[in-house]
Amino acid sequence: MRLKTKRGYDFYEAASAMQKSIRRNDPKIAGFFALELFHSGYKYYVWKRLLTISAEDCYGDTITTEVYNLYRSFIVITEGKTEDEKRGRIFLSKAVLILCRTKKCRDADHLQNLIYDRDVLTDAEIQAFIKADQGSS
Repeated sequence: MRLKTKRGYDFYEAASAMQKSIRRNDPKIAGFFALELFHSGYKYYVWKRLLTISAEDCYGDTITTEVYNLYRSFIVITEGKTEDEKRGRIFLSKAVLILCRTKKCRDADHLQNLIYDRDVLTDAEIQAFIKADQGSS
């Protein structure tokens, strides 16, 4: 069974479209799919995805903190409210706008995938660094 959104979009395609549109600085499409996922009952998933996007796709040391603070504000506003009350989505919209307007950078993702996962550094390079570091202590 495929997960669907409220308007019948495939869940995974909607999530992918949101991330791709953020990467392309397109707030209309990103906002549409973020809110579509939100109103389809996937509000916590959307926040997790936005936090991941902030670390994976965006340049700047404070972007993830900004998105996290918007998430915390969302929690404060919606705490104790019933599911049918769609309060707090303004914080989601603000996070999408910030991510769309932010300069993009994939360095953190590349560090994981290209340096660590592909074993780019040789054991000799790692051991040389360790030895040099021990000598400077």
